[in-house]
Amino acid sequence: MDHLPKLDHDAHVAGSSHHSNGFFDTPLPPTGTEHRSSAKKGFFRKDDDSDGHSADHSLEAMGYQAELIRSRSTLQVAFMSFVLASIPYGLATTFYYPLVGGGPANVIWGWVLTFAIFWTFAGVIAIVVCVLAIAKEGRRSAKYVFTDFEPSSGWPDGWSFCVGLLQAAYATSSTGMIISMCEEVQYPSTQVPKAMVGTIILNFFAGLLILIPLLFVLPDLAGLVALASGQPVPTIIASAVGSPGGAFGLLIPLLVLAIFCGIGCTTATSRCAWAFARDGAIPGSQWWSKVNKRLDVPLNAMMLSMIIQILLGCLYFGSAAAFNAFSGVGVICLTVSYAVPISTSLFNGRTHIKEGKFDMGMLGLVCNIVAIGWSLLAVPLFCMPSYLPVEAATMNYASVVFVAFFAIAAGWYFAWGRKHYAGPPMQ
Repeated sequence: MDHLPKLDHDAHVAGSSHHSNGFFDTPLPPTGTEHRSSAKKGFFRKDDDSDGHSADHSLEAMGYQAELIRSRSTLQVAFMSFVLASIPYGLATTFYYPLVGGGPANVIWGWVLTFAIFWTFAGVIAIVVCVLAIAKEGRRSAKYVFTDFEPSSGWPDGWSFCVGLLQAAYATSSTGMIISMCEEVQYPSTQVPKAMVGTIILNFFAGLLILIPLLFVLPDLAGLVALASGQPVPTIIASAVGSPGGAFGLLIPLLVLAIFCGIGCTTATSRCAWAFARDGAIPGSQWWSKVNKRLDVPLNAMMLSMIIQILLGCLYFGSAAAFNAFSGVGVICLTVSYAVPISTSLFNGRTHIKEGKFDMGMLGLVCNIVAIGWSLLAVPLFCMPSYLPVEAATMNYASVVFVAFFAIAAGWYFAWGRKHYAGPPMQ
């Protein structure tokens, strides 16, 4: 952005925004000490009449006449620039809509989420354009990108391909978590399912948009598979741009997006914990079910969710295998939680959704069948190690953690829930 004031200084024209583009077609003067010195002094130089006369001469040289009076001071122009880019004014004029849409929470988080959406697309576009334009080590052919199959996992080819589906399963596993926000949506019977379907469609294209360019600049596969970090994306980007600094700059959008993702995860999980606590299903329900009246959020449940996330993050520093096990079991539990109600609905002939306001007809039936089939495949997949042979450090312990979670839940039900937990109210 720092080149814009310089271009405007050289143009001296009311339409400087389009005139300044012409300066890119003219050679720049030699860079010497005198230019560097003047650049340092330029910002602090006192304004005088010679600037105006010089500007008028420049206008005449371009065939224009000085018709407007040069009466505005630096402060006036600076204030005008501030007004033109005034975010507070833009927000003030549209403040009515978030208040109607949801109140204070919608004002703050609507702004954050809107920024997150634009940041996501800006980051994806920046990565795609840079890696394809620079491609320091060359570009792969389209035939390689769309047809090359080089399994190195040690599994048979068919099962190895299925193991490769885990990235898609992990990335889309939390789509249904938005259901936990139903009580904070104006029209949950239609808005929530629309959001879920729209998210799947949007993520489908967004995923392809970033995956395909990365595959076109893919370096040697053996080196990527052997990475100790297990995170090939930074290496792919660094290889494409040819600069660690440039790669770090392109990774910043992903790092910021991870923070936004953390906000969404905390929000959704806290609502789930709060809903379970409200029904008396977890220990300490009377504490976790409280809603902070001032903030209008289940603050205690949110703190519980954050503490668990922090502990899981710390687990990575102790054992990567343990961290991966908890990450994998999260997807397994979510998948099972989706499959159970879908299966129940399907086996009952989908009769309870006949009166629903969001009806996909036969497409909904097809989606139910596909979802159950995918769940039957995904759960075993997330219990399998990524490659063979397996060692203690590379074993996938997700199945062990899942069985432990199931045993704890079953023990809690028989010890307390069977007599005290009646389930969520159905009326």
